[in-house]
Amino acid sequence: MDDPRIIILSGEVNERSALDVIVRLMSFDNEDHKSEISLYINSPGGSIDYGLAIYDVIRHIEAPVSTVCFGMAASMGAFLLSCGQPGRRFALPHSRVLIHQPLINTRSGSYKSETAMRKMADNILASRSELERIIAENVGKTPEEVHIDCERDNWMSAQQAKDYGIIDDILCL
Repeated sequence: MDDPRIIILSGEVNERSALDVIVRLMSFDNEDHKSEISLYINSPGGSIDYGLAIYDVIRHIEAPVSTVCFGMAASMGAFLLSCGQPGRRFALPHSRVLIHQPLINTRSGSYKSETAMRKMADNILASRSELERIIAENVGKTPEEVHIDCERDNWMSAQQAKDYGIIDDILCL
């Protein structure tokens, strides 16, 4: 791309994609910590841990980070979309945004003890609480409101995402 301060997150949030985003965020910040970095998101979501790593770096660096949804920002993609600098969170008109409670990837055929399942449940509840707290802070709602809204798959149009507070504006084509 001609503009070196654009990062594209397209696809699942996983170890590889998170590392790419994090390295570029830190590199751009190191080069110039005053100019904006644009993070374009088209993602079905992915790992909570890797998504939170991206979030932490966005908060750590000095450069302002704008976020732009093109296509969809689902699950962790929506979380990251909401993490852009207030006033600089956007979506294209036909974008879709999904918030919901965290999902657990279970492998069929694997066995876990009751103790292990309780530990897993405790971890997912703690992750959910933390994600909802951050989203609430980003969108201007209470964690309780976000919790209720995440009880089911909650798909939003670009306008609905703006009304909810995930984005600040819809970019015209």
